[in-house]
Amino acid sequence: MGLMHPAVGSLFGRYGPTPLVVPGAILFNMLMWPLTFVQQDTSFWLLPVAHWNDHSAR
Repeated sequence: MGLMHPAVGSLFGRYGPTPLVVPGAILFNMLMWPLTFVQQDTSFWLLPVAHWNDHSAR
Protein backbone atom coordinates (compact mmCIF):
# COMPACT_ATOMS: atom_id res chain seq x y z
CA MET A 1 0.00 0.00 0.00
CA GLY A 2 2.77 2.40 0.86
CA LEU A 3 4.40 1.98 -2.53
CA MET A 4 1.20 2.75 -4.41
CA HIS A 5 0.18 5.75 -2.29
CA PRO A 6 1.99 8.48 -4.29
CA ALA A 7 0.71 7.25 -7.66
CA VAL A 8 -2.85 6.60 -6.50
CA GLY A 9 -2.93 9.87 -4.56
CA SER A 10 -2.01 11.90 -7.62
CA LEU A 11 -4.56 10.03 -9.75
CA PHE A 12 -7.21 10.59 -7.09
CA GLY A 13 -6.40 14.30 -6.97
CA ARG A 14 -6.49 14.63 -10.74
CA TYR A 15 -9.54 12.50 -11.65
CA GLY A 16 -11.51 11.95 -8.44
CA PRO A 17 -12.75 8.68 -6.95
CA THR A 18 -15.12 7.37 -9.63
CA PRO A 19 -12.57 6.48 -12.34
CA LEU A 20 -10.50 4.66 -9.70
CA VAL A 21 -13.29 2.73 -8.00
CA VAL A 22 -14.61 0.91 -11.07
CA PRO A 23 -11.27 -0.54 -12.27
CA GLY A 24 -10.28 -1.20 -8.66
CA ALA A 25 -13.45 -3.18 -8.01
CA ILE A 26 -12.97 -5.17 -11.22
CA LEU A 27 -9.35 -5.94 -10.33
CA PHE A 28 -10.29 -6.89 -6.78
CA ASN A 29 -12.98 -9.30 -8.01
CA MET A 30 -10.63 -10.89 -10.53
CA LEU A 31 -7.97 -11.45 -7.87
CA MET A 32 -10.45 -12.85 -5.33
CA TRP A 33 -11.94 -15.30 -7.86
CA PRO A 34 -9.49 -18.17 -7.08
CA LEU A 35 -10.76 -18.20 -3.49
CA THR A 36 -14.17 -19.35 -4.74
CA PHE A 37 -12.60 -22.72 -5.55
CA VAL A 38 -11.34 -23.43 -2.03
CA GLN A 39 -12.80 -26.66 -0.71
CA GLN A 40 -11.77 -29.26 1.79
CA ASP A 41 -9.64 -31.11 -0.78
CA THR A 42 -8.09 -27.99 -2.36
CA SER A 43 -4.43 -28.24 -3.26
CA PHE A 44 -2.20 -26.64 -0.67
CA TRP A 45 -0.48 -24.53 -3.34
CA LEU A 46 -3.66 -22.76 -4.40
CA LEU A 47 -4.00 -21.18 -0.97
CA PRO A 48 -0.69 -19.22 -0.92
CA VAL A 49 -1.24 -18.10 -4.51
CA ALA A 50 -4.77 -16.91 -3.72
CA HIS A 51 -3.55 -15.25 -0.54
CA TRP A 52 -0.76 -13.43 -2.40
CA ASN A 53 -3.27 -12.27 -5.01
CA ASP A 54 -5.55 -11.03 -2.24
CA HIS A 55 -2.79 -8.88 -0.77
CA SER A 56 -1.61 -7.56 -4.11
CA ALA A 57 -5.12 -6.20 -4.73
CA ARG A 58 -5.02 -3.97 -1.69
